[in-house]
Amino acid sequence: MDFSGTQVGLLATLAALGGVFSLSVWGQLLDRYGNKAVMTVGLMLGQLQNFLYCFMTPANSWMLYPMWLIGGGWSAGFALGMFIILLKLIPAEAKSMAIGLNLAVTSLVAAISPIIGGQALAWGISQGYSSLTVYHVSFLVQPVLSILSCLFLIKIKEPAASELRTVVGAMRNIRTLSGVLGLSFFVNYLFVKPEKRGR
Repeated sequence: MDFSGTQVGLLATLAALGGVFSLSVWGQLLDRYGNKAVMTVGLMLGQLQNFLYCFMTPANSWMLYPMWLIGGGWSAGFALGMFIILLKLIPAEAKSMAIGLNLAVTSLVAAISPIIGGQALAWGISQGYSSLTVYHVSFLVQPVLSILSCLFLIKIKEPAASELRTVVGAMRNIRTLSGVLGLSFFVNYLFVKPEKRGR
């Protein structure tokens, strides 16, 4: 996309802001409906958005800004739910070990994945395909694999958790949906009529 370091930094900032603005709404959803269903919805919607990368070119790269803001909102729900479900399902005496093991495994995968991804991209480009085509194919594969991982997530037995369709139904509410997208401040402004000031 030929982005500068400043533009990439702005994308990362927007993702963080999307997460910050959406955390309170995610917390309410997780408390009300349970973790696995809310995590599944957040992961699936976030990954569906990632299919837009398959059509990304320098001409429409402006789309990355709203995508990273909204993506930050989706990923915040998944990350928060993952931490809470660990605390909820692991016995009290094993919580510290379980959290440490989770962080170790996820950190290891986060360290290895860019190396594997870089090798796969370099191999694709070495086969004579344009770099943009190789990236588009990669962004087709990644969301599909992530969405398929939801099949493992929904099999987790979580006490007092709502069904997936209940959480999807809750997302129809414009206030709830706007909150998880990191846009609650905007919708609150729309729904509140400012008082007229007297003389």
